[in-house]
Amino acid sequence: MLLAFAAGGLDMKSAMFALLAIVLIMISAVDIETRLIPDILLIALAIIRIAFVLILKGNFLDWLFSSAIALIIPAALLAFVLAYEKIRGIEAMGGGDIKLFGALSLWLDWRQLILALIASCVIGIFINGGYMLIFKKGGAFPFGPYIALAAMIVLAFGAPLINWYMGLL
Repeated sequence: MLLAFAAGGLDMKSAMFALLAIVLIMISAVDIETRLIPDILLIALAIIRIAFVLILKGNFLDWLFSSAIALIIPAALLAFVLAYEKIRGIEAMGGGDIKLFGALSLWLDWRQLILALIASCVIGIFINGGYMLIFKKGGAFPFGPYIALAAMIVLAFGAPLINWYMGLL
């Protein structure tokens, strides 16, 4: 949160990202404690983003179109998870995690959302893999904190990586 103000000063855009960080921290804490992501916090993410798009007088239609395109990522993820669960007969990912990606589609464009998905998986593999190696325990783990961390990393540092990759195509 302080990084948002340190990087951008005390302006509305920094306030928006600080509020995003606060809600993502709340989501992470609740998910760690309960293994659930409350819909009210996902709604808060949406309301904050819509309010700031209007306050900052951004092009609402462009933002709406970009968000609709980005929603394809969580929709595809949902289809994959449902197919996997049907085939394997086990839960692959909680519904709250997919809804969190849906809420983040209001904040991230489709490229950022794909990078956040990949980054959250990598972060989760390293942290939980290390935990499993050290403590010899396995099983399901809350994924929301990794999604939240990845989203903040992508917002702060993702543009150069995305631009580099898109330049390769």
